[in-house]
Amino acid sequence: MKMYHNLRMLIKHPLMLVAALLIGWGCLPLSAQNATVSPQLGNLLAAYTHQSNEFGFEGGYGSYWQHNQLPITVTCSDFPTLSKDGVLRNHTGNFLYYKPVGSKTDKEKFLFVTCTAPTYLSIAMPKGYNITSYKIVIHDGLTPQDTVALNPRMPKLPFARAINWKFGEVDKSHIRENKEEKGQYIDPVFRRNEYVEINKDTPGLRYTIHREGNLGNILYFCFSGNRRWWKSAGVYLELVELTFSAGNTFEYPLTPTIEHENFVSLSSPSLTGKIIFHKFSRCFV
Repeated sequence: MKMYHNLRMLIKHPLMLVAALLIGWGCLPLSAQNATVSPQLGNLLAAYTHQSNEFGFEGGYGSYWQHNQLPITVTCSDFPTLSKDGVLRNHTGNFLYYKPVGSKTDKEKFLFVTCTAPTYLSIAMPKGYNITSYKIVIHDGLTPQDTVALNPRMPKLPFARAINWKFGEVDKSHIRENKEEKGQYIDPVFRRNEYVEINKDTPGLRYTIHREGNLGNILYFCFSGNRRWWKSAGVYLELVELTFSAGNTFEYPLTPTIEHENFVSLSSPSLTGKIIFHKFSRCFV
């Protein structure tokens, strides 16, 4: 019965089930491993939200990236709310696989866009994993030709460089739930050493943030662009590299719950040719 409940709870949480199976098969050793985020290694999905001005979704931007082989997800939101497990909800369309104008290769780049509200990004793994380091390199590489090509996707929010932009890591406690009413868009408190300011007058530069330690299974970042100017800002996620281990212990309640209030009874003749005596007892699963 205990094994049944364990399996049942894992099935309800597919990422946990995948992680458990991969560890059991030896595909994910408990020692430190490396992983990267790129268009070539994962799938980008779009999700519509309840926001009245979801121009990103309308323009073909995505909001949820899933690694092809590892239980790693990257999500974004202009109006962040967190689930009880700390995962970003209320996704908004701020990711795009994009091939720059004049590119000599067929590879697409991972474009991260923000508009009127500071946009949050989370990198998440299931409970039981521990991210031990990360390195993120962003490239302020959109050219005037690129902005001309991209502007038709969100014509009401054309790209511009109205003010300096900000990008960096944010502690969970410093995430601000932006409000669409009255344009209450406020920058979070960035971590002091994991933060960069992108100068509007020097395009083309690359910026790097990194950190090591026992970082947990979810990381949060924020990209603040032109905000109240109603203009878009965009950078390439040129490198997102993680190291992680799968040896963290965690507790998860496995108390059974009744999912059906109406009881069901079945009767069927037992054609065995024998009389079977058995004591039946009530059992809830």
